[in-house]
Amino acid sequence: MKYINKEQLIAHRKRVLQHAQQKGVSKTARLHGLSRNTIYRWQKELLPKKSGPKGEVPWQTSKGIEKEIIKIRKQTNFGPKRIRVELQLIGIKVGEKAIRGVLDRNGLVKQHRKKRIKKK
Repeated sequence: MKYINKEQLIAHRKRVLQHAQQKGVSKTARLHGLSRNTIYRWQKELLPKKSGPKGEVPWQTSKGIEKEIIKIRKQTNFGPKRIRVELQLIGIKVGEKAIRGVLDRNGLVKQHRKKRIKKK
C-alpha cells in the first residue's frame, strides 16, 4: 500500500476536482474509481466559499434605525409589532421582521419557556 502525507492527499484531491470541472463529475468519478458524492464532498471541503457582501447592502437596516429600535426596546420593552407602530409615529417605516432581526442580533429577544408539568 502506498502512504501519502496530508499535503499530497490534498494536492491529489485538487487535481481530481480540476479534472471534474473540465470534464464533468460523472466522467471523473468513473475515471478515478470514486463516487460522485465523494467528489461533491471534496468540492465542499476544498473549493473556496463565497464571502458575504462587503459593507452595507441597500436592504439592510441602517445603523441609525437600529439604534432607534434598541432605544425603544430598552425604554419600553415593547415587542416588534409595537416598536413598528412607535417608529411609524416618528416617521420611520420598518417591517416587523427587520425589527425582530435587529433585536435578535443584539440579544434583546425574550426566551419563553413552557412551565414543566410534573407527573403525579
